[in-house]
Amino acid sequence: MDEYPNNDVVSLTEEGNSFIFNKESLDMGLFENKNVDLMIGVDEELYSKLRSLRNRIAEDIEMPAYIVCANAPLIEMARKMPVKPEAMLSIKGIGKKFMENYGENFLNLIRDYKSGKQFTFLIIKENLRKRMKNHPNHPKFMIPLIFTT
Repeated sequence: MDEYPNNDVVSLTEEGNSFIFNKESLDMGLFENKNVDLMIGVDEELYSKLRSLRNRIAEDIEMPAYIVCANAPLIEMARKMPVKPEAMLSIKGIGKKFMENYGENFLNLIRDYKSGKQFTFLIIKENLRKRMKNHPNHPKFMIPLIFTT
């Protein structure tokens, strides 16, 4: 009887062998940009306002801020300053649902910031607040994790 019925065999190079048996590390280039300053070209005042808006929305719908929008898209908004929905949708991390739920607030903030006007926060619609309370990431659905060592 054949020990390897399908004749599937994996061959390792010397570099792979050294890595598997912990003789040396393997550079895969995954972290080559880790020291790049993500804030280059970003209007930090606008970024601060965008974060404040995101946090106010999150508080209003009783959800964690990252559910509304992660920091990376906010950074890109503060860098690119989109004023049209199409431009906002071109930012990685911004999708149709974000635009449907929160996009107008963020676009208005950027427009007002660029024109020097005072931004007015639109009230989150009650149906959105209710919908988000049933979201699986809403705090009432979250299960606390206990880490032990």
